Order: sequence, then C-alpha cells, then structure tokens
Amino acid sequence: MRSVLAVLAVLHLCCVQASALTIVSEAAPRMVVEENGVLWGLGVDIVRELQRRTGDASPIGVYPWARAYAMAQREPGVLILPITRLPEREALFEWLDPFLSLEWIFCAVEGKAPRLASLEDARRVGSIGTYPKDAREQYLSAQGFTNLEPATDQIANIRKLLAGRIDLLATTNISLPDVRELAGPEGRRILKVLSFKTVDVGLAFSKGTDPAVVRAWREAFAAMREDGTLQALRERWFPGVFKAH
Repeated sequence: MRSVLAVLAVLHLCCVQASALTIVSEAAPRMVVEENGVLWGLGVDIVRELQRRTGDASPIGVYPWARAYAMAQREPGVLILPITRLPEREALFEWLDPFLSLEWIFCAVEGKAPRLASLEDARRVGSIGTYPKDAREQYLSAQGFTNLEPATDQIANIRKLLAGRIDLLATTNISLPDVRELAGPEGRRILKVLSFKTVDVGLAFSKGTDPAVVRAWREAFAAMREDGTLQALRERWFPGVFKAH
C-alpha cells in the first residue's frame, strides 16, 4: 500500500511540474513594475488573480521585451504579458481575451513637432523612436517604414527625443503620462501629435502549452470579466480610462 501511495505521490508531483508555467513580462509603467524586489501594476494584479482562481503559483519574471518575446516563441508552458494582439502574431500564441484596448500614438517635443495628418506623413520624418521586437516597431516595419530607430529602453528614447536625436516617439495613450513623468521638468513639452492605430492588449500562452492549462486560464479570465473583477482592477490602475465591456 505504501509503495502505491509513493508512486501516486511521484506521479502527482510530475503532473504539477509538467504544468508549471514560466510567466514572463517586460517592465511597463503601471502595468508591470519591479521595485525593491516587489512587483505591482495592472498586469501583475490580473495574473495573480488568475493564479488564485487556477491554483497556480509560478513567479513572474521581468525581462527585456525582446528576450521575453523570444522565450514565448521557443518554449512551451510560457505565459507572456502584456502582449499586443496583431494579425501577424495570431498563429504564434494561444490567446486569452484582451484585458484592455489602447491607442498607438506618436509624440514629439513642443516647438519641434512635425505636422502629421496621417500615418503616411510619418514616413517623411527623420527618425522614429521604437523598441526592438515591440508591436509598434513590428507594425511600422511591416508598413514599410525605414526611419525607425530602436532603443533598448524607454528612458533612452525619451532622452533622444528631448535632445532632438529622434523626431517622434511611438508609444501609447495610456503611457504618455508616464513618459512625461520620466522626462522630468521637460516632460510637459512632450505632446501627442497623432493617433495611428487602436489595438487590444492581453496575455498569451506559447504554443505547446498544456491545453488543460490554457482552458482553465481562459475560463478564469471569463469569470473575472463577468463578475466585475477585471473592471475593478482596470479602474484601480487607470481611473476613468477604460469602460466596462
């Protein structure tokens, strides 16, 4: 009897280990923030609530976006957030429903802002600050833009924008207040000059992830939306920005 129980215990442990997730993210203001070893933000709260409902205890790892994105493409059992859902990415992941919609925008420095009436106008500026493997960079590159200038992090792009080394910065409507704050006193001079696309953002599993795990997380997310938890979390981090839907 003891030997049977021992075998069952080993099998249970193996199942748990097989279903363990690798959760990866980039640092993003008010979404995933790492401060003194503590993680906080909307994305963190959503993941932890989903973990509570599914019984998962995997830690969230914060990496440069290019590394997190690569991990989610080459390894099974990876959950990545926050990730923009685009047609060219559709077949690459197992998607959960989005937890927010946002606008992609170009911003510039007051007094130096080029006149933009459409996305086409942005092709003619000298340079646009982006991030490697970022959805905005991928989208603009697919549109044939050749004036993209990627930087390793947001601070580098902001400094380049204020110094006049790039003409535009590609960011989002919800990130603009954080861009201004990170820029310091000069941040008030950073203005939105064009909104060029509306996108959905959420979580996705890598291909090869246990279908039972994907199904459980999808069901938990649907329940969060239905019972109002998702909207309460969005309102906590971005008051008045996102309507319930």
